[in-house]
Amino acid sequence: RGEVAVGLRREKEAARKHAEYKKSIAKKMGAVRSNLEVLLTEREARDAKLLQLQEAVKQLNAARVSAENQAAEVGARLGWVREQNDTAMAELAAEHIAEIRAMELDFEEESSRAA
Repeated sequence: RGEVAVGLRREKEAARKHAEYKKSIAKKMGAVRSNLEVLLTEREARDAKLLQLQEAVKQLNAARVSAENQAAEVGARLGWVREQNDTAMAELAAEHIAEIRAMELDFEEESSRAA
């Protein structure tokens, strides 16, 4: 009888230790699950932020390309305006030179008549 009682006590103690072990494992699994959920939430937030940043970069690149195109267009217009200005100035200079020569000829003719 004593051996049976000792055996029963050992079995009870083993069952109790096993139950405590199962509770400990369940508690640890709960903590792991909780940590995993936090990590997944943080990852989703980082992924969302990354998508926002990628979209911002796309928009900045599009704006840069647009600005470069506009700058090229303005540069081309400026070149055309400079050409037009140079042509107008050359024409105006030619007109002034012709007027001055005409005035010189008139002056020479008047001088030769007066002499």
